[in-house]
Amino acid sequence: MAQLVMAPMVVCVLVTIQAVLNQAVPEPYMDEIFHVPQTQRYCQGDYSYWDPKITTFPGLYLIAQPWCRLLELGGVTDDPCSTSWLRGMNPVLGAGVLLLLVKRAHSVEQALALWQFSPLFFSGFLFYTDKAALFTVLLCMHLSESG
Repeated sequence: MAQLVMAPMVVCVLVTIQAVLNQAVPEPYMDEIFHVPQTQRYCQGDYSYWDPKITTFPGLYLIAQPWCRLLELGGVTDDPCSTSWLRGMNPVLGAGVLLLLVKRAHSVEQALALWQFSPLFFSGFLFYTDKAALFTVLLCMHLSESG
């Protein structure tokens, strides 16, 4: 029951924080200067380009593609691969991470404490690989354990 009540509240909080960040920092920041253009190339179907300064697996860019297509097909925006819309994946991934942590933790409180781990929580509102990577690992663990 707590999960059903918590999920919408968490999404609302995350969306609000994300909107404030997008207003304060509208342009790519820190590592986003590499990740956003790379994702935009993927969104255009250009898989041959690779920025040599990127040292991570392209999973984030592959996950972002269907996200951008959903936004476009849903009529949400004409520019789904903009920095702010790419960052918009974070509230969804953040809620997913929290729900998967609740399934693994001893209590909702413990899950919330893990979820708010400072480096992940604060950098998690930028378009970085961390939140998507954690979500993917937790989802794979959950799926492998549930048979």
